[in-house]
Amino acid sequence: MTKKLAASILCLALAFSLAGCGIFRGAAPENTPAVPDDFSLRFSWWYDETQKNILDTQTGSIQKDLASDGTASAELRPEPDFLQRLYELVCKYRLTDIDREMTSQELADDKSKAVSMIPLEHYEISVTLNGRSLLICGDQTAVYHMTSDEDAANFINAVTSVKKAVTELPEWTALPPANGGYD
Repeated sequence: MTKKLAASILCLALAFSLAGCGIFRGAAPENTPAVPDDFSLRFSWWYDETQKNILDTQTGSIQKDLASDGTASAELRPEPDFLQRLYELVCKYRLTDIDREMTSQELADDKSKAVSMIPLEHYEISVTLNGRSLLICGDQTAVYHMTSDEDAANFINAVTSVKKAVTELPEWTALPPANGGYD
C-alpha cells in the first residue's frame, strides 16, 4: 500500500513539474521586458542550402525560396511591434538557454534511435541581444523529441511561431509564389 501511495505521489509531482517547466507552457511571460536596443533576429529555413528562406532584422532583408525559379528578396523595415513580437518569442521559448544542435542525431539518447527523413527542412536562428549573440541550428527531426526534451519543444515551437510571423509579413506575401516547391 505504501509503495502505491509513493508511486502516486511521484507521478503527481512529475506531472506538476512537467507542467511548470515549459513542455506544456502556453502563455508568454506576463512582464516581457522592452526589446533591447541591440536586438536582432536572423531566421532561415530551407530544403536546399543554396536557396534559403531568410528573415534578417539586422540587415533589413527578407528572402524567399522560389524553388525552381531561384530566390526573390525584398527590403524589410520591421515595425517596433513586430520586433517586440519576435523578442517575446525568444523569451517565451527560452532560446538563450539552448546551447546545442537541435537534430535527432544530437537529441537521441540512444544514437541508434535517431530519426531521419527526406525531404528534410533545416533551420537556423541567430539572435543578438544585450551584447550577446547565439546561433541555434537544427532540423525538422527535432519534432520527434518534443515530448522528451524541453529544448527540442522550445526550438520547434519557436521555429513554427517565427515562420508563421515571417510568412504573414506584407513584404513576404508580395514576393512571387514558389514554383514547384514547398511554400
